[in-house]
Amino acid sequence: MVKIGGVRQIVIGWVYLYSKLRRFKAKSVEIESVKSEIQFLNKTFPVREFRIYNRTKKCVAISKVMAGRFEEKAYHYCVSYDLHVNALYRHRGYAEKMLRLHLEFCQKEGFEFLIGVIRKENEASVSLCSKLGFKIIYNPNEPVSAVREAQLYREDNMCVAVYAL
Repeated sequence: MVKIGGVRQIVIGWVYLYSKLRRFKAKSVEIESVKSEIQFLNKTFPVREFRIYNRTKKCVAISKVMAGRFEEKAYHYCVSYDLHVNALYRHRGYAEKMLRLHLEFCQKEGFEFLIGVIRKENEASVSLCSKLGFKIIYNPNEPVSAVREAQLYREDNMCVAVYAL
């Protein structure tokens, strides 16, 4: 039989652990930005890969931003894709930090739009994009003005998030 004092200590221990984890939320991280290229239809496109490392130098989040495909020389939008946060580090603000990095990068480089492609069932990503000011387009028949890239992802299980910078 568990004594009341023992239960109290267990509860206090859990509250202490929870408060420690909440304070650790996305603090003191190292961000790495790597330039690379991708081959698509016999063309080369610039890609920027972002990685977030925690205090122990473990990669906890990774994502990529690619300049638009349809313009030969003057890109006016970027596509955000492959955003992944390690399962052990979710709900600590890393995905939001990553999207803010994408927005900051696009603004600094002078792009007009940032497009995110999301599966409709990924409610966490949809709500995060909405929170950050993206326009979420669910209907595959709805036209997306000024961004031809978004038309490539018009499938029943996908939605498109568009942010005008």
